[in-house]
Amino acid sequence: MGTEAACVLECRRRATIALCSCVPFNMQPQEGEKVCSPEHLYCLNKHREKLTYYNPGSAADSTLDNEKSNGVKCLHCRPDCRHVTFSAAPAHVPYDYAPLKKLFRNKLLDGVTFTNSTVIRIFYASEDDQIVHILETNLRLYEDIALLGSQWILLCGASLICLNELVYFSTIRWAYHYFRRRRIEGTTLNFTFSY
Repeated sequence: MGTEAACVLECRRRATIALCSCVPFNMQPQEGEKVCSPEHLYCLNKHREKLTYYNPGSAADSTLDNEKSNGVKCLHCRPDCRHVTFSAAPAHVPYDYAPLKKLFRNKLLDGVTFTNSTVIRIFYASEDDQIVHILETNLRLYEDIALLGSQWILLCGASLICLNELVYFSTIRWAYHYFRRRRIEGTTLNFTFSY
């Protein structure tokens, strides 16, 4: 089936068809399958816990009782052999060291004392070209939107604003000032000839 996420997606898709007779559009409906509409929201809401949790199997810890009782059983889905791993590498830097004050301080931190406090800054890095931002298919729709939005909002937002400003300043504003100056020059010329 490919990845574990694809297998779980297929399992959830089948469970949704069995429970509500439709497939939500974010679960990649196949040809001929009915896509869920607002009339199916009651059914989807009724079974939302079942469609959110995954049954971890009988060998799971007792802390996962909610997942065992309410989760979709996708026991045939196996974990990926290769997946993204994260590790932490702590580094200690004294904030009072004079040359580093410019590096770590900004306008928000002016006047703030770090006495008896801890500052944690988290950076993501990759040594073996792993992709840090992964969009899994088993996320909810608003999680997908948040992930995509957080990665692209600055780029697209700046691009759209710049594009709109470019069109505005090179057409509408230019034409307005051009015709205004012609009008002013025309009235000035009339005054000069009337003397």
